[in-house]
Amino acid sequence: MVGIQSRDTLSYTGQNMPVQMWYTIKIQSKDGRFKYEIYYIYFKHHLGPTNPFTITEAAEEIFSKKKYFDSDGVSNWRAMNYKTMLEVNILSIVSLIKTSMSKSGLPDYKKDSW
Repeated sequence: MVGIQSRDTLSYTGQNMPVQMWYTIKIQSKDGRFKYEIYYIYFKHHLGPTNPFTITEAAEEIFSKKKYFDSDGVSNWRAMNYKTMLEVNILSIVSLIKTSMSKSGLPDYKKDSW
């Protein structure tokens, strides 16, 4: 398992605030095949540019019906920003995993003469 962070910014309280997206990746391989899991995703951000305190929120909390939709039933802009960040980062991670784990991406050790 590996913990990784991604630094993006979201407009929060009218200012772009740095947001860290943390997640765990588990990769298993057997007989030339592999599978991966990306889980325990959470976001961490500061409350304001001069505020040293941070908020940590699990993706499940942000994307729950209660927080995802405003009282009038419209998608919450903040949750939509988190969703976009999540989609972009996860697609990038999946692409990197598939490239790294593919046979063409691995070096040919048979040519190594030592």
